[in-house]
Amino acid sequence: PHDELYLLDLFLNNWASTPANKLGVDFELYSTYEDALAGTNGWTYCNYDDKNVGFPRDCGPTGWAGNNWNSYFSNNASANHHGFYVEKP
Repeated sequence: PHDELYLLDLFLNNWASTPANKLGVDFELYSTYEDALAGTNGWTYCNYDDKNVGFPRDCGPTGWAGNNWNSYFSNNASANHHGFYVEKP
């Protein structure tokens, strides 16, 4: 279906706000695993919807944190030696 969330593309290439991908509504981000477990110090800022720009775009713990994204499509980007960890609720 058109409105399915495709996690691989979302994380690697196209960090989008839809479908169902908004910080504080659909997911939470934390700087450490310990904070995530405790539900403390969650990130408060996230932006989206820049074609060929992957997770986490310019999202940050307390505000804009530029150039933290990755992309496998952009000629100006490199996406090597990284990992993403998602814990299912």
